Amino acid sequence: MSSHDVPDDMKTDTLKNISEYRVVERINKDVGARFMHGCYYKKDVKSDPLNFICVKALKRIPILRKLDEQDLIGFCEHKFITTNDKDTLITRAGQELFNMYLIIDGVIACNDPETMSTQTMHRYDCVGQELLRWAILNYKRSEEQRERRPISTVDAKCLTDGEAFGIHASDLLEILQKFIYSWPALAAQINGLRSGC
Repeated sequence: MSSHDVPDDMKTDTLKNISEYRVVERINKDVGARFMHGCYYKKDVKSDPLNFICVKALKRIPILRKLDEQDLIGFCEHKFITTNDKDTLITRAGQELFNMYLIIDGVIACNDPETMSTQTMHRYDCVGQELLRWAILNYKRSEEQRERRPISTVDAKCLTDGEAFGIHASDLLEILQKFIYSWPALAAQINGLRSGC
């Protein structure tokens, strides 16, 4: 948790929960997101350390930068945690994207087989960001009218063991349908995206 700059009060609550789970020997070690999720049972989503980390990652996505933390909690409520071993393929070039991933820990190489270029992704970077753009352009449309989900242009492969938050394509649509009218800054950007298509 310290490596993510989680506030002390959130760390204290989480460590207390870990202690109650009788995992005393791990209290002073950095624990993974899946482990923290299993030990965290507060109903207040704003004080959840995993949401704090998720918001940090979401703020790195250009189109979401202008949203405040309270707004971004809407995304956090739909996240799931994935743990990946070294050499795991997260996405394959030429295949439809089903999830957007926010890296918590680890390093991912995104290789574009067409250009033979490689981009290295680290903590808080987003893999599958084009799925958010797809959701923005399609959240008002019926299922029959929606464009196909975007096709990945890269093979995203884990260079190390790692963890990420994932958000399903269907959840991105639901988030936008539910919250878009509360986000004038994002609505303005969406109108700009639509006019440019």
